[in-house]
Amino acid sequence: MGVALHFDEFHLPAGAELWVTDADGLWQEGPYDFRDNNEHGRMATGDVPGEWAVLRLKVPAGLAQDVRLHIEGAAALFRDADGARGGSQPCHVDVACPEIQGWECQRDATVRLSIIENGGSYLCSGAMVNTTALDCRRYMLTALHCASEVTDEEFTLFKVYFNYERPECGDGNGLLNRRRTGVLRLADSDDIQGSNFQGSDFLLVEIEDAIPTSWPVYYAGWDASGSGSGAGVGIHHPSGDTKKISTFTQNTSSVSLGAFGSHWRVSWVDTETDHGVTEPGSSGSHLFNEEGLSIGTLSAGLSSCSNGGLGPGTGPDEDDYYGKMSYHWDDNPNPSDEKLELWLDPVGSGQTILHGAYPDMDAAVPCGPAQACEEIADVAQLAIGTGTEDRTRTRRTTKST
Repeated sequence: MGVALHFDEFHLPAGAELWVTDADGLWQEGPYDFRDNNEHGRMATGDVPGEWAVLRLKVPAGLAQDVRLHIEGAAALFRDADGARGGSQPCHVDVACPEIQGWECQRDATVRLSIIENGGSYLCSGAMVNTTALDCRRYMLTALHCASEVTDEEFTLFKVYFNYERPECGDGNGLLNRRRTGVLRLADSDDIQGSNFQGSDFLLVEIEDAIPTSWPVYYAGWDASGSGSGAGVGIHHPSGDTKKISTFTQNTSSVSLGAFGSHWRVSWVDTETDHGVTEPGSSGSHLFNEEGLSIGTLSAGLSSCSNGGLGPGTGPDEDDYYGKMSYHWDDNPNPSDEKLELWLDPVGSGQTILHGAYPDMDAAVPCGPAQACEEIADVAQLAIGTGTEDRTRTRRTTKST
């Protein structure tokens, strides 16, 4: 049980601070301050456990008249808003477990999404992606079906959570205060027809506000050449839970989900810790090949921890389906100015393969080869951090409202 507050007017002057707590003050989020102001004036809090959300506002003398706050509504959340595991199936493998070795950068690219659509609150996954401009533009790629009916106003409440992962394998809680609220829709595959895909199912957005440099955030590389992969991983947030990793060791195969050859098919395997799969909330997460490059985003699948665990026909050996980066690139039935190629290759280089980077905004080329995963191994080991602002504990199952 939980609640999230939505503001249709939010403005704090410099020096003012707003904290959000539960009824007992044991859970807290903040401080919000002038850096959270946007021209559109909209803002959404995180998910507060319990039935009550308490706002605590601190304003310097003489500035009270400059505070403008108006709550337009609240989202009621169900299903374990403060539980210890987060509601995902038991076989999932935390990214703090041994399987993450060699995939730390891809872990740091993966994000958790909380999406308001038609008054409901939904969960998906995605990843930050690099562009050939190498300028660390705040682009995030996910699946269109996660937000196919989201309005422009609702995109201002779209929440992107970074580094939400456990500090130890199978133990501890992740931090949900590393969040940015509000994105700009840039392009999508324009292929949702009812409940069916007519293309590869992608959505590209730009995060409105700057991402603190103290957060270890990686801008993933990609391979849009159309090549599959013989091994790799998927990294995702099943049911909005802390970040998980699933492993495949057999060649991906090309399949059609509404359009010829639009998706990769993949099957997961047992690993040292358990048998990672995907589930609702994993949608939009990326499939990474042997080189650590994204080759697709999750559209659908039948994988589950147990046979029938997520409905008839689901099981640990069943397949999942990822919309191909190569199909996102230029093959969808979308307008010409929404082909992914135009956004991820803004300089017109013709490249279909690009490596990722950790941003260095002081560098001449902020997301260039000098910041690549292979060059900055230490960044992938940055601590998540502690502090009173890091106490947020919220989780819920996808499609709950």
